[in-house]
Amino acid sequence: MNSNKKKMNRLFSWGAMVMLAVLVVGCNPNVSASSSAEKFTVTFTVNGENGKLTAMIDGKAVTSPVQVETEKTVIFTAEPSQSTVPNQSYIVDTWSVTPSSALMEGGQVENTIAKIKVTANTTVTVTFKLITYKLIAYNALDSYLKNTASESEINYIKVTGLTADKLLGSASEASPLGKTLQKYPTKRVALTFGDTAIAGLTDMANCFYNCTSLVHVSGIPDGVRKMDSCFEDCANLMQAPNIPDGVTDMDSCFYDCTKLQQVPNIPDSVTDMTRCFGFCTSLMQVPNIPDGVTDMTSCFFKCRALTSVTLKCKYSEGKFNNAFWDCKSLTVGSIKVPAVLLNDYRNNVAKMDAKLEWFAAE
Repeated sequence: MNSNKKKMNRLFSWGAMVMLAVLVVGCNPNVSASSSAEKFTVTFTVNGENGKLTAMIDGKAVTSPVQVETEKTVIFTAEPSQSTVPNQSYIVDTWSVTPSSALMEGGQVENTIAKIKVTANTTVTVTFKLITYKLIAYNALDSYLKNTASESEINYIKVTGLTADKLLGSASEASPLGKTLQKYPTKRVALTFGDTAIAGLTDMANCFYNCTSLVHVSGIPDGVRKMDSCFEDCANLMQAPNIPDGVTDMDSCFYDCTKLQQVPNIPDSVTDMTRCFGFCTSLMQVPNIPDGVTDMTSCFFKCRALTSVTLKCKYSEGKFNNAFWDCKSLTVGSIKVPAVLLNDYRNNVAKMDAKLEWFAAE
């Protein structure tokens, strides 16, 4: 009798363990979600030549075609090739997203970024076109914008005869070049410096302050060191220029550029990024933040579309406050930091207006 009871007890014990295992596995979201989530094929390519198209999911680069779980978002970046012809440049021409309902943000003419949500097999293609900049002397720019420039099309302009004093503004006041652009807010302008050297140019602070007609700038000359508030309140700036090596000050550089979606680079020389991208509500991607940066106070303040960022720099007490305030698109592991600095960042999440789970080691 005792023997039978022992056997029955063993059977009940084994049965309970099996049931417990089933319940644990069944309640584990990591197990059930990964095994049962529906996946779709996402294919992306360039139609023609003169540029490339890349894609990222959860901050990781992927290649085409790729299997993507339903409801996931994919961010595409279109990068035009560099033209070898003076005063010419390739730009994004058209995007095609099928099904069209997948497109969430971007993906329009001139946009370098497109964000989609996957709910079916999806195809994304992009084309590039060559444009030519019109050479306009600085002393003729006002007349050109007033009498000749298009009201409906983007005006591609290279201003000649510039001197350093024409590119320096002051507190809440644009430079002489910027003031000329401000006079014609309905004339959209894409401006290039063409990498032309400008004697003595080191400071472009407030250069384009509140230039709402400015949609694109390229070819910032070498030698520039200060770009604080350079593009502040440029509400229609969609694409940032390459920042030259040697720039140290980017305080408020792109502050309140609400249509800016992408920044191509941040040089290793930069130390101050205070409020750099504050209120850039369309900004989805940024390059790595260099290890020399010491001040990021309110750097990404209200960057509600930002999905990922990698910080190479050390946390600095009192100089990272509000860095991620209202960055509501950041998720688990979307802020990468060096492993040796992970605890420093996690111990100060409240000061940065961040969440503990956002931070992960590279």
